[in-house]
Amino acid sequence: MRPDDLASLRTPGAATVSPDGSTAVVAVTRLDLVADEYRSQLWAVPTDASAPARPLTHGHRDSAPVFSPDGRWLAFLGAESGGKPQLHLLPTAGGEARRLTDHPLGAGSPVWSPDSRRIAYTARVPEEGRYGTAEGSAPTPRNPG
Repeated sequence: MRPDDLASLRTPGAATVSPDGSTAVVAVTRLDLVADEYRSQLWAVPTDASAPARPLTHGHRDSAPVFSPDGRWLAFLGAESGGKPQLHLLPTAGGEARRLTDHPLGAGSPVWSPDSRRIAYTARVPEEGRYGTAEGSAPTPRNPG
């Protein structure tokens, strides 16, 4: 293996399976040697091997897909280049993903309510004046002492 071969490697994440068992969705990560960063997109794979895998998203860093219990929605995290992961929602019947959050420090992996009407996730809230949140302030580490 040579260093240039690293761009050919694809690493799948944990798959989520649709409630009817027909489709698995997985985040596939690859190294972008030119940009010197990792990129990932979501791929849909029929569980009966009736068709090849197909890309679902074309984001910069898409990850953590989770089907709603009723199978109508796919929640996932997506981040732009240099950005923090934000919660997105994709209708499984087709259409574009919609961004639901805009947290300065990013959102955590989504979890659906049993009735598919709510999504829970974690998000850190920055303390005013830290992490570059106040105008003219740079991100500073917390003093443990």
